[in-house]
Amino acid sequence: MYAYNPRKLTHAQLKDYFVGRWGLVNDIKSELDLAPGQSPRQHWMLIGPRGMGKSHLLTLLYHEIKADPRLKDLWLPILFPEELMSVYNIADFLERTLKEIVSELGSTHPEVVGELQGRIGKIKALKANERANYGFSLLTWVHGKTGRFVLLLTENLQQLLGKKFSAIEQKQLRAYLQTSDAVLIIGSATTIFKEIRDHALPFYDFFYSSTLKELTHEDIRLLVNKLLEDCDDAKNSPDLDAKLRTICSLAGGNPRMVVFLADIIKADVTQDVLDIMDRLLDELTPYFNTIFGDLPENMLKIINVMAAHEPALSPSTIAKHLEMDEATVRNYMKTLKDNGYVRIALKKGTSHYYCLNEYMYRIWFQMRDSGHREEMRWLIEFLLMLYGTSAVSDKARRFREGEMGDVYSLFYRRLVIATDDFAKRNRDYCNSLELLTKLLNSGEDEKEMPESIDVIYEHIKLERYYESIVMCDKAIEISPNDYRIYVFWGYCLGMLKRYDEAISMYKKAIEISPNAIVYGLWGDCLTTLEKYDEAILAYLKLFQTNKELLLAQNDNDLYSTMIHSTLTLLTPGDYIQQFYAKKGAKHSRPTLLTFLLLLEKYDIVEEHLSEIITQAKTTAPSEDIALLFSAIKLSIYLNLPKENTDNISRLLPLYTTYIKSLSSHNKQEQEIKGLAIGIYKLYLINKANANAIDKTLNHLKTSDVPFGDAILKIWTCISDPESHDAKLYLTDKALSEVVKQLHASI
Repeated sequence: MYAYNPRKLTHAQLKDYFVGRWGLVNDIKSELDLAPGQSPRQHWMLIGPRGMGKSHLLTLLYHEIKADPRLKDLWLPILFPEELMSVYNIADFLERTLKEIVSELGSTHPEVVGELQGRIGKIKALKANERANYGFSLLTWVHGKTGRFVLLLTENLQQLLGKKFSAIEQKQLRAYLQTSDAVLIIGSATTIFKEIRDHALPFYDFFYSSTLKELTHEDIRLLVNKLLEDCDDAKNSPDLDAKLRTICSLAGGNPRMVVFLADIIKADVTQDVLDIMDRLLDELTPYFNTIFGDLPENMLKIINVMAAHEPALSPSTIAKHLEMDEATVRNYMKTLKDNGYVRIALKKGTSHYYCLNEYMYRIWFQMRDSGHREEMRWLIEFLLMLYGTSAVSDKARRFREGEMGDVYSLFYRRLVIATDDFAKRNRDYCNSLELLTKLLNSGEDEKEMPESIDVIYEHIKLERYYESIVMCDKAIEISPNDYRIYVFWGYCLGMLKRYDEAISMYKKAIEISPNAIVYGLWGDCLTTLEKYDEAILAYLKLFQTNKELLLAQNDNDLYSTMIHSTLTLLTPGDYIQQFYAKKGAKHSRPTLLTFLLLLEKYDIVEEHLSEIITQAKTTAPSEDIALLFSAIKLSIYLNLPKENTDNISRLLPLYTTYIKSLSSHNKQEQEIKGLAIGIYKLYLINKANANAIDKTLNHLKTSDVPFGDAILKIWTCISDPESHDAKLYLTDKALSEVVKQLHASI
């Protein structure tokens, strides 16, 4: 079997060696089976890392279409090579497409072929900026002449769209595909790349994406059985099941790797295995060079550390090996995981341990790296994967005692004893390997893997919302207190426009763990349902939950988007009427006062705030008052940048009224210190003017609330650091440390 080039296989061979993906092929064929007068529906993108079977699938699909009595009359399939070497722009691609059409039509349409060749010959005479439109017109002409839709089976679209087609050319291509029925693309890519992920780029949300999953153990068993059809000894080997399990571990569900490893099953564990593996690794060298060749240097260093040491490593261990900052390593690990290079293998406490997706790279690295020639280590791991530590130990004991000496080769006996010695010296290493082997051979990853959350997230990124909901439903049975599952569930429901159901999920998430992001999503659902006042309350809770968001805004964009724009949809009179109504109000009086405050009805708020605070102690939930106070504080922050301080003058008495209502002197003092620190941070990022701050501090100082001199001294050190007073104050170590931390926090 041609592990690298499925194009060399016959249709029968392609079908014979194709496992685990027939459902996807049949779905695509069903989409292509158009009724009379019907136009093509959806362009497809197949996503999967190298070796996952994308080329095999597209090649098989090409032959399936040509062999199908209905589809061959509807479609003109064009199967491009895996790499389009001489294509540098959209015009080159269209010219190559037209030449492939000539080849595909062959002798079946001689008149069309002859005329098309003549038209292609005119391309070089055109100006560069005219060639693309001319190419598009020829595709439309072919469709009209043949009555067949042109189907482009194109691999590595991340190279074409991502590197060869300019943004303008991408716009041209998308415009043509949207306005013409002549052409349909079924493409492949190694990952969800920027050009289809970024909403600002032309091909965002254009393709229906389908991710090729790893082969299951049953799929691998079926494929291996087909590869062993002519090898009765291997099929009847007593170690066959153990070898199959080990192949599953080594291959990681990658079809290409299964094909490579099939020879291992045919061999006994003798010197021959070393020879087979050596040959195999020579064949794998270009494969690994392709996969890892474009990785940034630091990421490749991480990959190599994972290949050289224990099978599963934590970011902290990797950081120690590389003498690299742990936070930096964690960021790299996320990128490596998102791009399919590593996976989360297991969890110990709060630490995640990662393993290579390409487990064979460990063997390749250990046998090929000049400073790491450990040809026996991979065999030791292989044996431990094959039998497990306990069985190896038992075999080694029997060999040492002279049992079975005539049955097994000297090489095998020495290997088993060496493996047992290694296991005794490296218990943690072997425990890690056993856990990893169990994980890779388990058909129930979700129950053991914390990455089920990541899997759901990947499905959401692919907009597979129904599947994600099913996964969330299963995941919540395993982790009922993981609020993130409810968040993802709610998000999917929201994207499916089932907003009330989404809100119920967000409420469950909040019950487990109040979270600013969840309040934001909840508010978005309420806004869509035109429940604007409830949405504002959700957005306020967002700020209340994460106070740093108040200080992290750029030109108040977050406030403007989430609250201010929604406020414009409210009618102040409705809330004034409800506030004074004796019954029938939708909200509590503190909540109604919150709306009136945000609508800048300060007279009403000033008149009733003390009364509301007193009443609320017995008649309203404490969170309603807390939210009102958050709204006052938010309004102060948002008015600090303004030259006009009239609103600040109205808000500060409201703030101090609330402060005085707090029963504990310590609480009063902490609240005022918190407000002051927030104000200073805003000043340091140019979001508060000095006059507004002076007015605020003067009011607090004269309002009979706990206000220490240190607050004013800190302000002097920040606003006038070169002054004599500031330099004097900074001799106080405690005060100097506060000022230093304020600057460091920006």
